[in-house]
Amino acid sequence: MDDYFNSEYTDFYADRKSLIVLVDECWSDYVHFGQVPDMFERTETCFDYHGPTAPSVVAAPSPSTTVIPDVAEKVAYVLVEFACSKTSRLGRERYSRHDGKLVVRIRLTEEMDMTSARGINQAFRLIEPYVGKVPVFLWGSLPCTLGSPWQKLNAQRPGWEARRDHLAKQFVALHKNFMKLANYISKHTDGHVCYEWPRRCSLWRDPRVIRMIRTFKMEMVNIDGCMVGLKSSLKATQS
Repeated sequence: MDDYFNSEYTDFYADRKSLIVLVDECWSDYVHFGQVPDMFERTETCFDYHGPTAPSVVAAPSPSTTVIPDVAEKVAYVLVEFACSKTSRLGRERYSRHDGKLVVRIRLTEEMDMTSARGINQAFRLIEPYVGKVPVFLWGSLPCTLGSPWQKLNAQRPGWEARRDHLAKQFVALHKNFMKLANYISKHTDGHVCYEWPRRCSLWRDPRVIRMIRTFKMEMVNIDGCMVGLKSSLKATQS
């Protein structure tokens, strides 16, 4: 699972200046509309391109004249990742096509500040052209730090109460906005809501999460990465 804040021990301070980057200035970091640049365009414009499976964020910025394609004919589906990193695995270029059609990948990252009204409004603007026209999958990957078993050890450290309260406030704000997006998407044809966390995360027992599972009639599934071919990125630990 991609960490929205890069490290379990990196705080998102609610009182710091927002790091939102306006979509109309730099949206290519988060979403791909229209035609994806081909291999020639990438190698010509991206000096750090390393191959066909490189993260999509190394792609050349899409031109300002790019338009949303004829949705029904050209788009297979839309994947919206809520609270993911800018280089999330699900949003990589290797998943940009399905059955000959475009897969629109929308990353809602820390820089967009999904705890804020501005961030959630941006998210609505990004998905609005697709909802009700093609399948849209909302994938929730909210930070699980507050529910991590490590918090039992951290509770012995000075200042833990303040950090716990901060994490709780952060979670409530993120989940509230996630539910706004989830309710909107699920009410339309082919709108789907998914949610991932480690199985031992105690937040699965949070009333908000239990209510979410019941509302969207979610099916609980335990998955070990090795079941789907996932391997460590460190060669020394690969078997």
